[in-house]
Amino acid sequence: MKNISFYRLFILFITIFFSSSAFLFSQVKSYRDQVANIPLKGLQLWLKSDAGIIANNGRVSKWLDQSGNGNDAVETDTSRQPLLVNNELNGKAVLRFDGVNDRLGFTGSKKMSQMSVFAVFKNKTPDVDSPYIGNVFTFGPGGAYNATEHLNLRMRGLSTGTDDNIIIGNGDRTNRVWATLGGMAKYNVWRNISFVTDDSLFNTTFQVSGQDAFITLDGSNVPVSVSLGDSTASGGGIGSTDHFGLLGFPIITAKCDFAEIIVYDTVLSSDDRSAVEEYLKDKYFTKTIQDIPIAGLQLWLKSDAGIVENNGRVSKWMDQSGNGNDAVETDTSRQPVLVNNELNGKPVLRFDGINDRLGFTGSKKMSQISVFAVLKYKTNDVNSDAVGSVLTLGPGGT
Repeated sequence: MKNISFYRLFILFITIFFSSSAFLFSQVKSYRDQVANIPLKGLQLWLKSDAGIIANNGRVSKWLDQSGNGNDAVETDTSRQPLLVNNELNGKAVLRFDGVNDRLGFTGSKKMSQMSVFAVFKNKTPDVDSPYIGNVFTFGPGGAYNATEHLNLRMRGLSTGTDDNIIIGNGDRTNRVWATLGGMAKYNVWRNISFVTDDSLFNTTFQVSGQDAFITLDGSNVPVSVSLGDSTASGGGIGSTDHFGLLGFPIITAKCDFAEIIVYDTVLSSDDRSAVEEYLKDKYFTKTIQDIPIAGLQLWLKSDAGIVENNGRVSKWMDQSGNGNDAVETDTSRQPVLVNNELNGKPVLRFDGINDRLGFTGSKKMSQISVFAVLKYKTNDVNSDAVGSVLTLGPGGT
């Protein structure tokens, strides 16, 4: 047998009910695998819909900051609290803002001249057309408007605008950065966006799902010294903001669903920016294990479950399909080695290329078969026509 490491193996039998078609599904990942890659330096705010939600009768009064800084988002008025909607995006909950007056106010008051902002949200078709809708989130303290202290993200340019524009501006519609990319602001579409601002408004870059948007500058290039909000949550936040106006309007709003927002007080490197975007993509936009088809499943061996071992030698790899088609080897001299933390923090089974093996026990005949495996094919110790047989199906005998 070829010298290999098995990471994960599962076999999917497609029944005659599905004719000759096989299921195709997205690469199975866990967003938890990506969390360890997220940079922590400069992290100021981390709100995510699967942690830190304080709700009563489905209304969210507080979204606890997961950065460790205590920069929670809050709203005490029950008539303005967003709605928690479970199982809405890739099996995860989201917060729903009504576009009328729902909001959660940011409490962080630290001034930031550099910002790296990441968010997953869906801007929804508004009930009315207005120049002050579409402001999904805003940064800055409560009180009078200040060009250097307030910053907001506005979908679709001005008024209801177009599908292709998002504005980063400082609230008064005179100084702003227009980001343009096809479909980037389309209604009722979940998106993974990020922008980075470095010292001044015009030094801003914008990405949607890792793709750079074209930037157009409008007005004056003002310096940036922006807080998340203020200690009383009376300034910036998600949804409506009514404590500093937009050209005299008493309230700016957004009808949206929100899943996560991460804010740093520094300009992230391209690698760190990509790491955060990958984490969000895998969490919200990559199919999860629940999406794997179960019909026809005959064998599922995975290295993070069902391993029976003694002193690191694996005697049995228990089938997770529910069919009991375990892989076994009773001879200790031929049992593969369990190697922990080898692939993305997970264990693997290592076969020595001499005589290590695990034998399949399932005996059901299959005329149709779909096989998926994750493995590493390693350099062999000798050159021989007999090496390289990584996986074999079938009964014993001649």
